[in-house]
Amino acid sequence: MKQGVIVGLVLLVFCAVLNADVPRYIHFQGFLTDSGGNPLSGTYTITFRIYDVETGGSHLWEETHNSVTVTNGYYDVILGKFQTLSLPFDTQYYLSINVNSDGEMSPRYPMCAAPYALRSAVSDDAAKLNGQDGAFYRNYNNLTNVPSSFPPSSHTHAGSDITSTVASAVNADTVDGKHASDFAEVSHTHSAAQITSGILDIARIPTGTTGTTCALGNHNHTGVYAPASHTHAGSDITSAVASAVNADTVDGKHAADFADASHTHSHSSLTGLSNDDHTQYLLVNGTRNMTGALNLGNNNLTNANNITSNGNVTAGGNFTYSSAKTYYLSISAAAFNPSASDDTWWNNWAYGYISGGTSPFDMWLHCAPISLPQGAVVTGLDLYYYDNDATYDVTATLYLFCRGNTATSGFTIAQVSITSSGSSTNIQTASTTANTTINNQDNQYTLALHWVVPNVSGNLMFYGCRIKYTITTLAP
Repeated sequence: MKQGVIVGLVLLVFCAVLNADVPRYIHFQGFLTDSGGNPLSGTYTITFRIYDVETGGSHLWEETHNSVTVTNGYYDVILGKFQTLSLPFDTQYYLSINVNSDGEMSPRYPMCAAPYALRSAVSDDAAKLNGQDGAFYRNYNNLTNVPSSFPPSSHTHAGSDITSTVASAVNADTVDGKHASDFAEVSHTHSAAQITSGILDIARIPTGTTGTTCALGNHNHTGVYAPASHTHAGSDITSAVASAVNADTVDGKHAADFADASHTHSHSSLTGLSNDDHTQYLLVNGTRNMTGALNLGNNNLTNANNITSNGNVTAGGNFTYSSAKTYYLSISAAAFNPSASDDTWWNNWAYGYISGGTSPFDMWLHCAPISLPQGAVVTGLDLYYYDNDATYDVTATLYLFCRGNTATSGFTIAQVSITSSGSSTNIQTASTTANTTINNQDNQYTLALHWVVPNVSGNLMFYGCRIKYTITTLAP
């Protein structure tokens, strides 16, 4: 094809450089003619390249538009539609055009900014403040109007530096130059010799004080005397002690140093016990560390919340809970297998369903024997199922069977039935209550599932079941 003449209008959305949410596209319009200046029409393949030099050099970006429609010479394309325009557009670029691989047209088209895009030039200094990079302001020496120095993060102050009210949390070393040892405690006592004014209570006058050294306000005796109300030191009592005497101490000990006549001891405070001491009781409140074996014989261990032992615990009786404990036994769908059916039952570790066979789809499934503790009381039975089929529903019954060891048939001790409706993306639960005591000595226990669906559906699934039971005695 002969060299064409390109007339184009370029519009670059410069705000895309600043906002990553705005697409970076260039709308380009051109006018294509043959060598005689006649406008061309048809479909052409046009390759566009961007350079940073007017001639020569290597292109920085390239994009090919196949099947460009040219009508009476006019065509328009969106540059950046197929190859991202990641150029920064911070220098002069030139656009080249190659039609149907005829070679690059000359001259290259100088790319210009739209009028309002010229405003974006002010953003060139956005990474600077007052013409300086951020590193300039991270240098303390470049800052002005700042203190010449700072105290370290951990420092102290002299008392003279504190010029305002002192917080209650301050623990001063001195008050008016005096230490705490220079002051009396809030609660304190004085000896009689330190009382220099006022009247001394008569009870505080030492026994044996003579009239020459002490005069009462109302007195008429001299010599040795005792006040009407007085006390004696223990050493002054030389004969039998009267029962009414309430001594302050005995042999220098106060009442708090003795045990009451009626008192008890905690077991933990007993020392020096031999193996046959206190064989009837072991009373522990809290944690009691023991070594060796704990042999209860035929006695009972009651009200024991936690027992931890690294050795052996031997009991001739039972370990009995103070109240019944509730436990659960969960059985997955993987344990259930068809008993006999022409239909196809498919299951995995989580769920099972009928995957094929002949209508009507009516299947009996049995799981492995159920093992519950001897004496456990079955109190509930839960069935888990999934119905996300808006067309079909499932009817199912889960049975807990009991059969005597020597019996040829059994009976149902608990069952739960469901008929689903609608559809749901959640696993649903059907529950029933029961009250049956497990007797492993004479009986065997088995779960059975009766599963009925009108059609094959992978959205009608069985997700297993759960047995709820209680026990009062710790048993295997």
